Amino acid sequence: YWRKWDAAMEADVDFNLAYIASRITGFMSHWMTFSGEIMIALLLLVAFAFFAIVAKRDWRWIIPIASLLAVALVLAQTRAMWIGCGIALVYLVWSWNKLMVLALPFVASGIFFVSPEQVQDRVVSLVRPRGELDSNAHRKACWAIGWEMVKAHPALGLGPEMVKRHYMEYIPAWMSHKLPEGYYQHLHNIYFQLAAERGVPVLLLFLWMIGWIVRDCWRALRRLPAEPGDERFIFHGILAMTISVMIAGFVENNLGDSEVLQLFLGVSQCAYAVIRKS
Repeated sequence: YWRKWDAAMEADVDFNLAYIASRITGFMSHWMTFSGEIMIALLLLVAFAFFAIVAKRDWRWIIPIASLLAVALVLAQTRAMWIGCGIALVYLVWSWNKLMVLALPFVASGIFFVSPEQVQDRVVSLVRPRGELDSNAHRKACWAIGWEMVKAHPALGLGPEMVKRHYMEYIPAWMSHKLPEGYYQHLHNIYFQLAAERGVPVLLLFLWMIGWIVRDCWRALRRLPAEPGDERFIFHGILAMTISVMIAGFVENNLGDSEVLQLFLGVSQCAYAVIRKS
């Protein structure tokens, strides 16, 4: 992040313009992949800190790692992951200590005010976008195109990888054919993407699978004793991960990214490993 800032200052260009198109990616190929994986890792680490037995003996290594993940997530400026992670964190804190939820608005405000000005502008852009610099209009255009695709092909969809080949054919009549600037190779929404590519029945099966994971984790939690334990960490962590991924999925095709999808499915399997063992 510092190197990108330094390069923009040296070139005398607007940092916002330069950075939004080329954000930090860690070891990943794209900032959305990077942020999606950080979001899941951070939530699992918080669940571990709150509920795992071993975490009660040593917090020294948890705090710096969680802080590094949080800083990276903030600086990546992916608003979808901010929202998904924030709501999932509310769930974890509520499950750990309901009174501590009252402190979350103050924590969020503190993070906002100590963040760089570019991060603050990015937060404000959720309700006041800066033209095409922010992707609000682009997202709306993608969803409108996706809705036209679903209406035209509700049963089987267009087929895998066909959205990016045919999106120009499904621009609604009410929308100008000069689309907002952005990436149109997918619909930036896992629900529209699944329905448009593979049909409404596949979307319903996907939602059924997610509901089954949530149901099994919730039932398993209700059978466990109230005190902290490694099993509680697993189930709470997976529930938080699922909440974050499904909420962020409203504005990003995060499970269409194989790295995030593999992580999501692999972590979900941990719940079933624990259930079968017990």
